[in-house]
Amino acid sequence: MGKEVELSFWSWKHGYEATKQGEFVATFPYLKNKDREEEFYFSKPLFNILLRGFTKNDSTIEYNQEKDLSGLMVCRPEGYSITKIKHLVDKDIIFLKRPKEMKNCFHMLKRGEVDIVLANEFEAKGIINNEFGTNIYFKFIEKSFGEGPLHLIFPKSSPENIHLLYEFDQLLDQMAKEGDLAKIIKRHLMYYQAILKDK
Repeated sequence: MGKEVELSFWSWKHGYEATKQGEFVATFPYLKNKDREEEFYFSKPLFNILLRGFTKNDSTIEYNQEKDLSGLMVCRPEGYSITKIKHLVDKDIIFLKRPKEMKNCFHMLKRGEVDIVLANEFEAKGIINNEFGTNIYFKFIEKSFGEGPLHLIFPKSSPENIHLLYEFDQLLDQMAKEGDLAKIIKRHLMYYQAILKDK
């Protein structure tokens, strides 16, 4: 886009709030939901992720249909989208705990305070490596809880952001057509997997 960009790395919740208050032009990556759409413009999808359910290694929990989850305590931190599981919470099939950070969910899971942690596989692997140094404690349920695209989001509080969004989306389309977007995604996934393998 021909613009000089400075990146800051914040938690999803605090990055969201700071961007909404105008401290940043945009923030990413975020799943789309109705509440966020009231406050932000969403770019075209950057990358798709699977929402995985992580359990303790000795867990017998299986997920093939909704009733398999009946009565289970699920952990999903504050600021994280619960769109994919809201219907389960509303029907009292599952119960939800929302600590401040995702790493807290995995510590709660290890202590037996929750039954399932919902996270995307990439974030979960990073947290498990950083917090526990090994993955002998956890496994993920084969059936995912849904797939969702991640977006760059611009606050609606600034009128000029609709123009930045349009320009960003146009160039994103161009990069996708020329194959550059796929190359970037592949490069970063390979780099990320290499880091996790070395830990």
